[in-house]
Amino acid sequence: MAAANVVLAWLACHGVERVPRRHLLTVLHHRFASSHALRPALDELVRHGYLRLDPTPVARPAGGRSSEVYLAHSRRRRSHAGRAGPDAAAQPAD
Repeated sequence: MAAANVVLAWLACHGVERVPRRHLLTVLHHRFASSHALRPALDELVRHGYLRLDPTPVARPAGGRSSEVYLAHSRRRRSHAGRAGPDAAAQPAD
């Protein structure tokens, strides 16, 4: 899925290990118009072991909305530069 590869490429390029969904939407706004458009890409990356949801609660600013936080699988993120992305054989997240 091309959308998942866009997210994965951004994570690999920026060396991000922990990222809120809202931040991904902000930095990839040129590709994803809404959180609903981003969700399938994140779900695919979770299914293939590139990302997993951070189980710890997110501290949010007063009056702010919470956002899911994703943890990137470090080995999968580093190896993305020369690979096919989530369409390649997946390994589970650590």
